[in-house]
Amino acid sequence: MATLKTLILLCCVVVFCSAQDAGLNKAGARIWGGFEADPGQFKWQVGIGHRNDDGTYGNFYGGALISKQWVLSDSYAVEFVDKEKIDVILGATQIHGEQNGRIITKIDKIVYNHPKMLSLIKLVAPVEFNDYIGAIRLPKATDDLEEGAIVWASGWGYVNDSNIRHNELKYVDLTVTARDACKQSGHILEDYYVCTDGSEDKCAWYGGDMGGALVQYINDDWTHVGVINYVIDNGCHAGEPTANIRTSSILEFIYTHTGPISTIV
Repeated sequence: MATLKTLILLCCVVVFCSAQDAGLNKAGARIWGGFEADPGQFKWQVGIGHRNDDGTYGNFYGGALISKQWVLSDSYAVEFVDKEKIDVILGATQIHGEQNGRIITKIDKIVYNHPKMLSLIKLVAPVEFNDYIGAIRLPKATDDLEEGAIVWASGWGYVNDSNIRHNELKYVDLTVTARDACKQSGHILEDYYVCTDGSEDKCAWYGGDMGGALVQYINDDWTHVGVINYVIDNGCHAGEPTANIRTSSILEFIYTHTGPISTIV
């Protein structure tokens, strides 16, 4: 975790001092712009793929490992497809390809929170934590995200508007924006939403990102603070903010179904 903290602190300096020097690409992925992740950098990252008969994936979503057997994601990631056709990918920075630590597992059961468009996914068996796989810590109920706070998102979003998905896991820094700005952009928001900014340089929202985690470094550890949820039609790369479910608002839902959970190896 210390390596990730150091890298992200360096990236923050680069991003805010000189986007050009940071190598941000206006034609990047949704994760739009940003950086390619190293193996083991985002141990909690989960890929949720709807497998076609030829082994490729149709729809693809993100998720976050919150314990050895539970994944938190968006409801759309699992709701409209037979769970036997869903692959849950862990320990990977590539959708396709052999990698150390990469595993594919299946789903035991799914619990939905439809009002907030969320899902809790129980894996068929607990996974082992290692250099590539680990759980993200959940926040306290009293934790909040203030306007201007920096959070990070990761995912396998589309490369561009042609809907070509990026094979490499990418990550990007985002800024928490005022809820009024979200409302002005057309979002209908309840109190449990938190908004993040979007621009032509960088954003996160769809095509492999939705359902993934917003994370923040709190009290010397990475903490899950939001579930990437939705953006209006113009897209975050057009400057529209993304609406995300605030994790601190769904702890009762999570613990009711998972019971006490631990992120310790």
